[in-house]
Amino acid sequence: MRKKIIGLTTATLATLMAPMAEAATLVDTGTPTTLGSALAPGGTLAGKFTLGSASTITGVQGYIGGAGGHTITVSLFGPGTLPSYANTLQTTSFTSTGSTGSWQGVSGLNWSLAAGDYWIGFDSNGNDAMGGGSPNPLSSYAYGVGGTFYPYNVLGFGVQITGVTAAVPEPSTWLLMICGIGLVAAAQRRRPRARLGLT
Repeated sequence: MRKKIIGLTTATLATLMAPMAEAATLVDTGTPTTLGSALAPGGTLAGKFTLGSASTITGVQGYIGGAGGHTITVSLFGPGTLPSYANTLQTTSFTSTGSTGSWQGVSGLNWSLAAGDYWIGFDSNGNDAMGGGSPNPLSSYAYGVGGTFYPYNVLGFGVQITGVTAAVPEPSTWLLMICGIGLVAAAQRRRPRARLGLT
């Protein structure tokens, strides 16, 4: 019976101590008011964002307009004053749809990141545009061309980043964990005494 209690308590503790995650919108600039930032072959528009805690990015959307049918590459760059092609962490792509301006992008990603600053970049193999004048612009913007990024004083193109962020256990969860540890300790402590015929 004691072994069953220990096994059940251990399994419960393992479940409770596993990292918990909750779905979240990690970045949302809001919908832009214009389509003024060119997204053309050979150039990358990038914006800087900050993650307050360890997170897994599952989707990236950009507010894009154009004829459609072009390959849009989305790149994640590591921290820095400006992004660097040498510091590319992840890339993915999707085909743009013809639009005067709409949210377009990718989902089903599994990009695990620590808390900190990152850059998200977009480029196209055709002639498209990204929206400007976002109500909640990113902290900084850059434009990459010829293998180098430069500061870009754009009004703010539209970006939405979704994912899951690590959650801190609730106080009630901590209480259950402490009680479980106490039960395991008590059961382990009683076992040697039982062998000796002590109570």
